[in-house]
Amino acid sequence: MSGVSPVSHGGRGRRCAAAMRPRRGAWGRAGAWAATLLALAIVSACERKAPLADAFPATLTAESTCAVDGMLLMEQPGPKGQLLLSDGERLFYCDVRELFEALHDADLSHRILAAYAQPMDGRPWGSHADGWADARELTYVMGSERWGAMGPTLVPFRSVAAAHRFRDTHGGAVRPAPELTAQVMRAYAREAHEAMRKRMAPDPHAGTGRQSHN
Repeated sequence: MSGVSPVSHGGRGRRCAAAMRPRRGAWGRAGAWAATLLALAIVSACERKAPLADAFPATLTAESTCAVDGMLLMEQPGPKGQLLLSDGERLFYCDVRELFEALHDADLSHRILAAYAQPMDGRPWGSHADGWADARELTYVMGSERWGAMGPTLVPFRSVAAAHRFRDTHGGAVRPAPELTAQVMRAYAREAHEAMRKRMAPDPHAGTGRQSHN
């Protein structure tokens, strides 16, 4: 999993450092302690905001793995996703459907600083290391014939027109990101799992000479 490169916080760091110096003056010792406590609170707030300066997508490498199942992302087809958490940790997903399920995870959602997906505008279906965009600002095609690493997926696009062209060719429904609610994603996950179960089920007519009508 790729780490987060250290970033200098420039003016914020200098302001936080300056806040650490208590102003004694006529306050005396009690006033100095009060000023120090206030300064520590300011610095703590600055540090909590510091990861925002690192809120950029990371490029995938040959070692990047999926947070759900550990699969190597660059070996899987279709668009990928990634999350940046408040503590600087990054989580990668081999399938954009998994990314949106994570966005609605109650144990994780409050820690998310940024979410990214790979728009497929003008790109061939396959694996790409870069080309990220804010996942919550994109348009998606769900339920198309093009499957990702985990079966039926969400295919992201920057352009609504590109999403409709993809839909016209590969089927599915065009949905803007705000419509991909927790309820919608739960229903889609059930549909996806059922579709994968049917595809993986053995053909009962295999080897009998009878043709399957599935």
